Amino acid sequence: MITHPLCPPWRRHLGNCHHFLIKVSLKSCGGRFSAKNFDLGLPHSLNDWLKVLRKRWTEPPLSSFPRSALGSRIFDALLNLSHEIPLFPTMEAMEKIYSAFRVPTMEHIITDIITIPQDTLEVFDIAADSTIPGLSKAAFIASMIMSHCAEWTPSSRIYSIHSLPCQPSGTLLCQLKIPSIFKDRAIAETDGRVPRWVSSVCPAGTLTDIHVDYHGSAQLMVNVACDKLWLLWPPTESNLLWWNSRHTRASNGDTVCDAIAQLEGLELLHAKGSQSFVLPPYHFHAVLTFEASAHLGVTLWGFPWWDTSRRGVEWEIKWASNHSKNGFSSEMAEGVLNAIQDESLKYWAEVINRFPEHELVDTVQSWLISMKANIQDALAAIHASVETGKRKRSGRTESSKKMRHND
Repeated sequence: MITHPLCPPWRRHLGNCHHFLIKVSLKSCGGRFSAKNFDLGLPHSLNDWLKVLRKRWTEPPLSSFPRSALGSRIFDALLNLSHEIPLFPTMEAMEKIYSAFRVPTMEHIITDIITIPQDTLEVFDIAADSTIPGLSKAAFIASMIMSHCAEWTPSSRIYSIHSLPCQPSGTLLCQLKIPSIFKDRAIAETDGRVPRWVSSVCPAGTLTDIHVDYHGSAQLMVNVACDKLWLLWPPTESNLLWWNSRHTRASNGDTVCDAIAQLEGLELLHAKGSQSFVLPPYHFHAVLTFEASAHLGVTLWGFPWWDTSRRGVEWEIKWASNHSKNGFSSEMAEGVLNAIQDESLKYWAEVINRFPEHELVDTVQSWLISMKANIQDALAAIHASVETGKRKRSGRTESSKKMRHND
């Protein structure tokens, strides 16, 4: 068995570190990673394995849930594709991540919810498609229990938590670790001295629209209790161009279907069991959830994802500089630029300080200097544009006053 060296063309220049995690026999796979070439218990006819998931989504109780119709259209779009959709690579989490021989469970997640210092939770109301900043812990847990097998009614409430910090008496008891493959070339976001693990918790029937996380980091994802279908796309040049008018904006109903039809490099992942995987920087993703699920995640910064992160950050700075053309406010653009400066550039500086002998250190150092200057230039241009707009509005107001006075 050897590490699979083959990947789609877009991966050869986007950073392909997560392929290090998949060990396959070249003879058995014939140079192609797919459900057909691996004995995954899936039908051997293009994407027919998705019909099983579609059937589950379109039957009770999920068929009564608010986003059932949209999910059905997504499955139809997938099944209408004329090519076999590749599978996103994963790895087993057991020995690489669970250092205390304790596997995280939903009991650990519930303990995190109960013991988090805040009295209330920020949750997402799936039916209302909006955030609720102060829901009680009991109300969230009750909604998870009630949504398990019940059909949807107008009085039903289902909520998800996008980012729940792991707690010492909960998930952190499992002493999760970063796989050794990354130790000499990547760092994790930390909360003090330990990696800052968070969890995402959602009930059955959740459909998370296509989006991008963070500003340049990769993420190590670990299943806790999962039954989800992930749709993932790489940040190629054409995909980012498509995303220009959608970045930071809530997706509307059929954006996922549009992405299936228009974006390149789609891969699928049915998240079940003890899987883990690395989500590279700026990868677009949408998720359909079949059972109450939770997964853990920690952000990673390092040389395996350097090229993808670099080009994504450069694209995002350009996007912010052209915010009005892309249909976004100056406040939104300024927020993105500040986030890149405080998040991405900060962690890349930490990476080169941690690994001063790496061959890419000088390249990253020069890039950081250039990006800091580009961000300052973009912020200055935004501020100048805002001031110009204020003066023009003030001039129009004064002119209007004079006209009224003359009348």
